[in-house]
Amino acid sequence: MNLNRIAQMMLVVAAGTLCVVAAPVDTWSKLDNKELVERAKAAKSADEHLAVANQYEKRAIAFDAKAVEHEQESDKMTKRKNQSYNPLSSKWPAMVQGPIDRERGKALQARRAARESRELMAFHREQAAKLTSAAE
Repeated sequence: MNLNRIAQMMLVVAAGTLCVVAAPVDTWSKLDNKELVERAKAAKSADEHLAVANQYEKRAIAFDAKAVEHEQESDKMTKRKNQSYNPLSSKWPAMVQGPIDRERGKALQARRAARESRELMAFHREQAAKLTSAAE
């Protein structure tokens, strides 16, 4: 009976591992960024510039969402740090503050990336407007 139970547990673990491996990767990987940069460079018409601008806008929204997630996580960590006694906080305060600072840094990076995406979005919308007015 125990061997049957162990076999069932191994099957569950194997299925869980396959689900993790088969999970979709992040939408904005470096390859997607490269493709977007290539499309931005190749954009010649107003429609192409608008399509690239829309992609940059979606990217900025995604980065803003990531920043909010990181800020919320750092707030949770700070609250936990203040609510309970941690013996490391007196001897090695950096070990307690380190993960909080890392989350805040990730939030800052996401905000910067969102700002850069919005700047590129504005640029491509300006280019589309110029091409539209020149065509009239």
